[in-house]
Amino acid sequence: PLDADIHQALWLSYNEIMQRKSDFRSPLVKDCLDDYLAGKRYSLDILRN
Repeated sequence: PLDADIHQALWLSYNEIMQRKSDFRSPLVKDCLDDYLAGKRYSLDILRN
């Protein structure tokens, strides 16, 4: 695996995800999910390296 801390992939509802908030690596996980559910979308052109 690319990340040793990832043990499996799950399909979860929003409520199921929120029940696992203690497993989040960062508070940004919730922020990004909420943004997506609110319809916020950005072009990949905004990313640079």
